Amino acid sequence: MRTLSTQSTCSSGTTERAKRVLLAFGYLATCATVPLVAIWPAGDPHPQTTAMILAAYNGNVAAIDEILRGGLDVDSRDEWGITPLIAAARTGHIGAVHKLLAAGARIDACASVSGTPLMEATISGNHDVMRELIDRGANVDAASSGGQTALWWARVGGDEDAVRILIAGGAQAEGRAASPARER
Repeated sequence: MRTLSTQSTCSSGTTERAKRVLLAFGYLATCATVPLVAIWPAGDPHPQTTAMILAAYNGNVAAIDEILRGGLDVDSRDEWGITPLIAAARTGHIGAVHKLLAAGARIDACASVSGTPLMEATISGNHDVMRELIDRGANVDAASSGGQTALWWARVGGDEDAVRILIAGGAQAEGRAASPARER
């Protein structure tokens, strides 16, 4: 009998502990979610721009083509200034990069937070995209609004291959450049 009683108490203690842990996780989830809900926009004010950036981010060339045929500006920006080309460069989707450049995307469009497509490709270690952007005339010494250059990001990130690619492409700005990137 005593064994049954002990098992019953262990089960009961484990159940109470599990309830407390679940309650704590629920509380933490609520604390994390409420601020997000408070700042999240009620509705997407630019659903086509969001769709285009997501298509570029995912490398969905067919969706990019369809959205462009619908008349959306290839350089449309989200609320952070991210363009489809910046999104494609970030994720390394070379096909999306080709499509967007062919559609006239500005190669040096600069978002205040992330910089140019070349900087995004450098930060993300997307060497093929870096080479493509450099070959297509990206400004290798462009600087973000914070003064960072692609070469600076490559050095800070310890990506020696990116450093070599940028230097071979003519990059000279070693550190934080004095002037922000100019869009073409």
